[in-house]
Amino acid sequence: MALVNCTELRPGNAFIWDNILYLCLDHQLNKTAMAKMKVKVKSKNLRTGSITELGLIGGDKVDVVRLDKSKMGYLYDDGSEIVFMNNETYEQISVPKGRLEWEMNFLTPNLVVDITMYENEILGLILPDKVELQLVECE
Repeated sequence: MALVNCTELRPGNAFIWDNILYLCLDHQLNKTAMAKMKVKVKSKNLRTGSITELGLIGGDKVDVVRLDKSKMGYLYDDGSEIVFMNNETYEQISVPKGRLEWEMNFLTPNLVVDITMYENEILGLILPDKVELQLVECE
């Protein structure tokens, strides 16, 4: 973690403010002659997915953090969790099924996805652009 001035945030930076992990989507700086610089940061809460606009002042410090991304293959669904495996280290991780409800529609056996993590906490996964699916039923 690196403590930096909020005016140095750029889109794509992950940072912690008030013990909440955010991703900077956009920022605007507003400086008038009579007041301190105001910084509006459009950010996404990486744990809940909600998008908010933070109003910070030019001297506020935020912790810029590094997110880890790794390619992992989908193994199986054990009912309550989904299991992925790193194809290089053979390390397996489990993700609660409730966090990946929408993504479950597109997971096929051995599909390789990018998993985003922060300090061994799984924040989400990025599906490939194209997924081959089979039509099972049609009216």
